Amino acid sequence: ESLQEQYQWHDSLVLLDESFANTPTEYRDRLFTNRVRAQHHLGMVGSDNIDAILGSLLEIAQGAGLASQRVTALQAAARIAHSERHTALNKSLTSAAHDLENNCLAPTDRLAVHYALSMLLRQAGDRAGSLHHLQTGARMIETSAIANSVAGSITLNLGSALCGEGDYEGALTQFAAAHRLAEKQRIDDLLALAAANQALCHGRLGRYDKQVEWANAAELSLKGRFVGYRNVQVATYQGMGYAMLGKTTVAQQSVDYLSQRMPETVPLWILQAWQLNKADVLLLCGKDGRALKEAIRGTTHELARLQSDAYAGPFARWLALTEKPGLDAHQTVHELYARIGDFDAIDRVQIAAARIHLLRNERRANRVRMREAEELRSYCLRIPLTALSQLRALGLPLGPTSPPN
Repeated sequence: ESLQEQYQWHDSLVLLDESFANTPTEYRDRLFTNRVRAQHHLGMVGSDNIDAILGSLLEIAQGAGLASQRVTALQAAARIAHSERHTALNKSLTSAAHDLENNCLAPTDRLAVHYALSMLLRQAGDRAGSLHHLQTGARMIETSAIANSVAGSITLNLGSALCGEGDYEGALTQFAAAHRLAEKQRIDDLLALAAANQALCHGRLGRYDKQVEWANAAELSLKGRFVGYRNVQVATYQGMGYAMLGKTTVAQQSVDYLSQRMPETVPLWILQAWQLNKADVLLLCGKDGRALKEAIRGTTHELARLQSDAYAGPFARWLALTEKPGLDAHQTVHELYARIGDFDAIDRVQIAAARIHLLRNERRANRVRMREAEELRSYCLRIPLTALSQLRALGLPLGPTSPPN
């Protein structure tokens, strides 16, 4: 467990496997939960075993064992279900979490229950409920000085939730706190994540020099490793920051460098994120032709469907801007619009604007119905003007419906 607190998942799994045969019966559930946590972080949980694993963890969480043991199993199950987008046991896990929440628990266990509920409710589409448990957990951290990995996760997730609501200043406060905690723990992956998210917020707030500074800090924490989506974030925020500062050559170098290092075996959702983000950076650099080619690659063939809700806005925006005969952009954007409440504030703006753009073309008239204009305006009001300005620079057809400068 100490190794896992330090994110040394492989070493912890080796130790657990060596100990399994000699573990007393009363510790088997605890050992199983910790083995599963390590296996998940090492990519060993997938479609072939996730049902059995979550079922076993749920059984432990609902059992009559020690409260701390039940909480650990619940937290592991919630994290796996959330990251793997597995919803089959969401109601049962949520019920088990509420049962534990109503028991008298140690502060660290209560914090873990709030963390689990935040993930389970977010997956169920209850953004407000998820935010409530993150904020409750954050208050506990402030008053109790808890500084474990759960505290770090809650701080980061609260920052992400506030970012999703368009509160980038509030999110920055959380990401800065998470970065300080990661510095104390000396965990490079958390340092990179907290730094990258600060870069994102600074960019949305128009502080492009700070965006570049924190993106570079995240790159240093990665120490030359390719770890997946984190590399996409870093290269994107470097590229956007440099482009908005007028340093277009450096911006293009940032994306070209990652393109050369991108493995051919990356999951489709990472590949699509990179294609769309690379197109954005190139567009900001004035390379419209290259940007268009990258965007088309990110929205056609095996990437014709959205691979992750994390970038639903850019996906809808580029679908509208690259609309071609035979591509069902209208239907895809309409499907995204039908569940617009599931997405972050800045994505809602892009989805609503993309829908209006496509409807204009369909009606063959350069007009916007009042209801559509008011709806788009309401979404625009939820994000800073600096973020809207960047969306305009990225070609989003906001027209006269957004708030005036």
